[in-house]
Amino acid sequence: SRAALLAARGLAADAPAVAGLYRDFCRRFVLDQADADRADDVRRHGLEPVVVPTLLHRGADPGPLLRALLPG
Repeated sequence: SRAALLAARGLAADAPAVAGLYRDFCRRFVLDQADADRADDVRRHGLEPVVVPTLLHRGADPGPLLRALLPG
């Protein structure tokens, strides 16, 4: 599982820990709106947090997520 893989590296199973792993490869990091309060933690890793609803399987509108992921 994701949590087990992160724990094996001594990391928390949360968005800021994952953002830290991607900081050398990305400029932006998509956060679900439920994790909006962690945006500053993501920013500390040098990434621009983009907060949108991501849980499409729970009925989130795909539009905001697609706009966050696809170039303008």
